[in-house]
Amino acid sequence: MLDQVRTVQPVDVLSLELKVTLMECLECKLQLHDTRVELLREVKGKPSDPMLPALRTIKDRWNALKHFSLYQLYLEHENKKVTHADDNAQLEYLVRMSNEHIDHFLQIDKDRIISHDTLVPALCYDLLRENAELRKMTNQYQLHVLMPYNVKRPTGASLGLAPSASLAEGSHS
Repeated sequence: MLDQVRTVQPVDVLSLELKVTLMECLECKLQLHDTRVELLREVKGKPSDPMLPALRTIKDRWNALKHFSLYQLYLEHENKKVTHADDNAQLEYLVRMSNEHIDHFLQIDKDRIISHDTLVPALCYDLLRENAELRKMTNQYQLHVLMPYNVKRPTGASLGLAPSASLAEGSHS
């Protein structure tokens, strides 16, 4: 169910908040069930780890972020035959869409009281957030590389790259 909720595209602020709330509830419910399993293992004398349920939540978030593919987004965009004014407009659109997708995914992390477990060090959540930010930067770079293979030449400015990054473009020519 959590995977299905993650794929829902919110149409407005209210539906985004509902999506985030549902994701929080489902993650908490899964963590509760995992905690019960760990407690039952402890009662039976089997080895158990009380941190595993909270770490599972982080692992699930990490995997959900990992499975998002910018290339897949690009192919969907091409299959829909959406036209833009020029290639730079298309690049800006794809970068914006990929960043929005990652931002929607991390929206759940904003309420630390609910989304962070006290047993797990804050470093784990910080690493997840940093990974998402790196993914956003990587997505911009992937678009920069992807478009030339399809006879399109992006500019550094259209990708939101710093002026020094546009010097690297000259090396592709």
